[in-house]
Amino acid sequence: MAGDILLCLTLGLMSMSLVDLEVLAKSGTPRDRKHAAKILPVVKKQHLLLCTLLICNAAAMEALPIFLDGLVTAWGAILISVTLILLFGEAGKGGELTHDETTIIAGALELTEKTAKDAMTPIHETFSIDINAKLDRKVTAIWLSL
Repeated sequence: MAGDILLCLTLGLMSMSLVDLEVLAKSGTPRDRKHAAKILPVVKKQHLLLCTLLICNAAAMEALPIFLDGLVTAWGAILISVTLILLFGEAGKGGELTHDETTIIAGALELTEKTAKDAMTPIHETFSIDINAKLDRKVTAIWLSL
């Protein structure tokens, strides 16, 4: 059970965007501000957070055979703990990805093949006005007619 709690904490805390949390801390509802302010210092130290959660998760998984050793023989404790971890622990969930996760991964891999030119708009497709021009109905009408 402790392993499952740590797994949920790992997924939940490591998936939070620092920018989103900072926005919530400054401009969210009072309840969101309060929660974001509590979580932000923890999530800002991502490497420390990840190491702490992984070490605690490993300790929880290692504690199972130690606990079982008092109830059954040593080889029985190892067999039961490995089976339970494979059935209910991280190893059983390791290969499963949701549709959203596969979309995110595919998008990230696609970025490795893109260049800056792919993200840029050709100059002939842009609209610009003089920096001193007044943005009035005439300029807006020209812009909308394009």
